[in-house]
Amino acid sequence: MHIQPTNHLSSISQSQLNSAQTKSDVYEGIRTPVDQLDFSIEAQMMLNSSSGDIRADRVADIRMQIASGRYETPEKIEYAVERLLDQFA
Repeated sequence: MHIQPTNHLSSISQSQLNSAQTKSDVYEGIRTPVDQLDFSIEAQMMLNSSSGDIRADRVADIRMQIASGRYETPEKIEYAVERLLDQFA
């Protein structure tokens, strides 16, 4: 068995460059897939119907509670856990 040293680099010949260029030309006609997000009719209805239901004063109050560390109380956590467990029952 013969092991080449890692510092040995071979030069690329002109024919190898031409071959690589020809291969890339083949792929030019292939389109790259585009990501797309489609909302269901139900999601669209929820988005449209809830846009006027946001109470800016309530949102501001809750943001202040979260920032001050007063939002997460044992009662709220217990209620959230109960609701979560009800979904599995």
